Amino acid sequence: MEQGDYASAIERLKSGIDLDANVFETQYNLAVAYTMAEDYSNAIQTYNNAIKLNPDFPDTYYSLAVCEENLAKDIKSKDIIVNDDNSFQKRENYDEDTELSEKSINMIKSLLESSVEDYQIYLDKLAQDNANVTLVDWVSASAGHYDHSENCSYRAD
Repeated sequence: MEQGDYASAIERLKSGIDLDANVFETQYNLAVAYTMAEDYSNAIQTYNNAIKLNPDFPDTYYSLAVCEENLAKDIKSKDIIVNDDNSFQKRENYDEDTELSEKSINMIKSLLESSVEDYQIYLDKLAQDNANVTLVDWVSASAGHYDHSENCSYRAD
């Protein structure tokens, strides 16, 4: 993927998912490849699949929120059409004077609301991870300073 051959990376990762759809790393990497290829609708679906497999990885929520925002921007700029079944299609030609449909406006609102929620989940999970690390670090650091042989008294070094 470093060289920008996202189509090949996507195909290889999809083959991996065909073998075992329950591997978080494969789902996450496929979502990243879709993101890099600017295929935000498939990226969103695949990030959601990854979250089902590992809901505790904060970066997935952040990346999902970015894709939701980017898809909303693409719809607003009329680069993407929202179909009647809520699927998405790249617009080939369009008249700049064409107004956004009600369906497109509602989809933009929904995507932006979801992105705010996902950013918040990301921040909450980061805060939780940092709190856990701090507690673990404190317990680990403190463990060496207790003299367990003398009624668990604290010993200053």
